[in-house]
Amino acid sequence: MKDVLLDTNFLTLPHIHGLDVFTELARILPESHSCVVLSGTVAELEGLCSGASNASIAARVGLRLIEEKDVRVVKSKGSVDDAIVDYASSHGDVVVATNDRELKKRLREKKVSVISLRGESNLTIN
Repeated sequence: MKDVLLDTNFLTLPHIHGLDVFTELARILPESHSCVVLSGTVAELEGLCSGASNASIAARVGLRLIEEKDVRVVKSKGSVDDAIVDYASSHGDVVVATNDRELKKRLREKKVSVISLRGESNLTIN
């Protein structure tokens, strides 16, 4: 089973773009997959939650989705981006869902597949 590792910015897409990322993931990944987040990603979302800004609301939506969709949380340490690269590089069949340009570049250098937003309503994998 393929792991789909969700980055912080990916979990904010449902609020920011009105995109059902889990339906889109099922569309582009017909094989069996399991969604995973790092504990550092959860901490980043929790840190963004205070206030009434659009980013705060998007972070709360992301946290709610982790719970509602039974996304597995994996303990991580240090920089979230470094932990994502380490996890994806060392855990076999992993694809990372992110829109972070620098992180995508690092992952591609390691030959890790990346799912990202294309336009404002579709996900793409490379």
